[in-house]
Amino acid sequence: MARAAFLFLLALCSSVQSQEPWTPTPRCDDVHFTLSATAANRVAANPPKDLISDPEAIDAFFRQPVAYRNVSGTFTLHAQLCRPVPRPRPRTPKLQLLVHGSTYNHTYWSSLQEPSRPPSDHEALSWVGAATRRGYWTLAVDRLGQGRSSKPDPVALVQDPLQTQLLHLLARRIRDDDVLGIGFPSPRQEGKGKQQQQQLNDDDGGPGKLIYVGHSFGSGLGVHLAAAHPDDFDGLVLTGIATVRGNPQPGSLLARWAPAAQAFPDRFPVNLPPGYLVSTNKTGRRALYWGAPSGFDDGLFERDWAGQGTNPLGEVLTTGEYLAGLPTEFTKPVLIADGAEDAIFCSELGSRALGPARCAVGGEGEIGKTRDWFPAVPRDLFATYLQPDAGHDHVLHKTGDQLIRYAHDWMASVGL
Repeated sequence: MARAAFLFLLALCSSVQSQEPWTPTPRCDDVHFTLSATAANRVAANPPKDLISDPEAIDAFFRQPVAYRNVSGTFTLHAQLCRPVPRPRPRTPKLQLLVHGSTYNHTYWSSLQEPSRPPSDHEALSWVGAATRRGYWTLAVDRLGQGRSSKPDPVALVQDPLQTQLLHLLARRIRDDDVLGIGFPSPRQEGKGKQQQQQLNDDDGGPGKLIYVGHSFGSGLGVHLAAAHPDDFDGLVLTGIATVRGNPQPGSLLARWAPAAQAFPDRFPVNLPPGYLVSTNKTGRRALYWGAPSGFDDGLFERDWAGQGTNPLGEVLTTGEYLAGLPTEFTKPVLIADGAEDAIFCSELGSRALGPARCAVGGEGEIGKTRDWFPAVPRDLFATYLQPDAGHDHVLHKTGDQLIRYAHDWMASVGL
């Protein structure tokens, strides 16, 4: 315990002493993965046409009996692969798989802009920029139904179980097949004895590290992956997630979710299925996802509003699916972070418009109780971080740079 604390302090001091000026933008490439998957999704009968006009239909949809059926398909996931900035690099790569939340895409991790664009006023809030300066590769994926990835049936297919399976398949292709072509050695090589494998690791600088970094719904998928496939990742960084204090549904409904193609026909294709929803109430969206106005730049919120992605109805239905089977046997490093003013998890009704949002601190607080999700993780490998003056989308708030710095110092301290 004392040694781990010393290593973390050493990493923190080192990072402060070696703070670099902002460097040229990351070099990134678009990549696509074609994956065939089968999963047991929720049966989703009688979906409402929106989350506004018929309260009884909405309530019936979310209260329907839980039942599952297998779904299958072949899908394309788009992502952006960004390489470390020029500097001495580890002999084997460390890759962060960045998985965004609902209504976002891969640009969530680069202050809602393409990571390779010229530096902006919000460069300090770019997770991709910070990670690549620290020597990491990043792969920021557009989840199923978002960005430039496949957009199948938003009710029957775009759900937690199928998305979890797709990310599992992607992780195995990165680990076992080096599909990215970055020299990622698999920790499991068939036909290699223990002595031969150790020699391989010594020659290559050790096995590569694959780290899962999620936000919101993407963090829920990370919890699900840790339970179903604990060998996929070497560590987890889960942001925008905590235990739930009250009932967030009333606050979410204030954002007034309607079919994207109808609400914003200039942004979404006319043939986009109506189960792909967007928020149509600007004030409701801000009260749901953002903290106090003093905590964020209004220009960044305007960028969020103008460029918001969709909230597939099947995703909404399965938002809490990860709680059905927690990762009680996962033993690798875990960091869980959230904004101290996250209205979704830390208010009674899920919106700043309906009451105060303030996460409780300590082991019995909303973020502290997530320790129960990972009982097998050693105490010195589990950490939490409550970001001050920030709401649910806390990486995008003014204090987002504090979280980004803390997370990377923590990763260094636990060998990720």
